[in-house]
Amino acid sequence: MKLVLATLLLGGLAFAQAANDNSDSVVAAAKKARETKTATAKKVYTDDDMPSSGGAVSTVGNPDAPTTTNTYNPSNDPVRDQKALDAEWRQRIRQQKDRVSSLEQQLRVADENVSRSSHYYTVNTNPNYAHFKQQADNLREQLANAKRDLTDLQDEAHKAGANKAYD
Repeated sequence: MKLVLATLLLGGLAFAQAANDNSDSVVAAAKKARETKTATAKKVYTDDDMPSSGGAVSTVGNPDAPTTTNTYNPSNDPVRDQKALDAEWRQRIRQQKDRVSSLEQQLRVADENVSRSSHYYTVNTNPNYAHFKQQADNLREQLANAKRDLTDLQDEAHKAGANKAYD
């Protein structure tokens, strides 16, 4: 048993030594090939190296068609125009929404005044009741008109092509 173990151990060492020698020879061969390789200069292209077309340019289509220049002009920028259009409509709609919100607040106060004046006195004897009632009715009418104007404004913005104009 000891003999088999010793034989296997010696065989393994011999195999490892052979593999180590083989890897060293591969590394040495690669270094030698790199050293013997001549460095080649990179090709630099100049106008002289480029082929000339002989003066004639091949085109497809009507040669008489006028050419347009594609230069950037900020005043003709469709993205900038769209952003300005969106901002304008957004501002107009925001102002109308603020007006509607203000009228709703005023109407709540007016309804509260009408409610208070009708609770404390009889409607016939309270001179403020008619005033508060008229004020609340006027505010309801203004609010309905403001909401209608807001809807119309949003429709106009949509027809004008404004994107994301109302939130």
